[in-house]
Amino acid sequence: MTAVLPQEPTGTTPANAPATRAARRRLRVSDVTVVDNSMLKKTIGGTAVGNLMEWYDVGVYGYLAVTMGAVFLPQASSGVQILFSLGVFAATYVARPLGGIVCGRIGDKVGRQKVLAFTLVM
Repeated sequence: MTAVLPQEPTGTTPANAPATRAARRRLRVSDVTVVDNSMLKKTIGGTAVGNLMEWYDVGVYGYLAVTMGAVFLPQASSGVQILFSLGVFAATYVARPLGGIVCGRIGDKVGRQKVLAFTLVM
């Protein structure tokens, strides 16, 4: 049994003619993605562990933010210490989406595995 994608209505203009030819293309075996259940479970487990570790790090830093300011800036006033530690904490929320945008685009071009290795080494 052969599956055929839906066709465009007749009377199409030449401007969209390439799209109609692509719509009439028959499905191939390479068009279907098959996921192995054991690989899917490993992927979901790895994602959950990675997300848990990330939020654990954020939680620990947020809990110790006041202490971190006093450790790294012992001569500064307490207000400056807190602003410093919370400023570093806030910078992660700015840098994370920007890194996702930049590294995501690079990952689409050169491969996500290479970008993941780069970000881990960095």
